[in-house]
Amino acid sequence: MPEYIEREKAIEYIESHFPYRCSEDFVMGQQDCIEQLKSLPTADVVKVVRCKDCAHYGGITFGNICRRWSGLNVKNCTKPDDYCSYGIRKDGEEE
Repeated sequence: MPEYIEREKAIEYIESHFPYRCSEDFVMGQQDCIEQLKSLPTADVVKVVRCKDCAHYGGITFGNICRRWSGLNVKNCTKPDDYCSYGIRKDGEEE
């Protein structure tokens, strides 16, 4: 499974964890590493909204049902860490 990192956090890490400028070669290598990170292509990833954070989640009070996918005669039970593409944050926070 692919792993994703935030480019700016990786650059900050390189700059803060290797602060010693002991030689010109080291500085050139550090800058080269940062330039390589900047040139990598970005991935199209989106943070998911877990059921426990979703406005449609009924929680324990309603039997752990998803109110988006449940109806009068159908109960669609979900776990707090489940997610779907229709998730909307309870607090209205945008990703």
